[in-house]
Amino acid sequence: MTQKQLAKEVGQNPGWICMLESGLRMPGAVTMPILAAALEVPEGMLSVMSGHSPVTDFKEDLTIEQLELAVREFVAKVGADI
Repeated sequence: MTQKQLAKEVGQNPGWICMLESGLRMPGAVTMPILAAALEVPEGMLSVMSGHSPVTDFKEDLTIEQLELAVREFVAKVGADI
């Protein structure tokens, strides 16, 4: 699938797709499922591949308990998709 085809499929322009591919932009919560469907990949897999996860998006002021909970929630949500 070309950038142009994907952009049309998800209702964006090819420049936006290029920025996603180069890491200059990250897909948001609204566009993530649309992208996953267009690419025919599980949303959880796309989320992990794009760097979105409770593990990689945490703040330094999280407690270990909050981080452990985030990991458990992440595994529950996307573990079966990977």
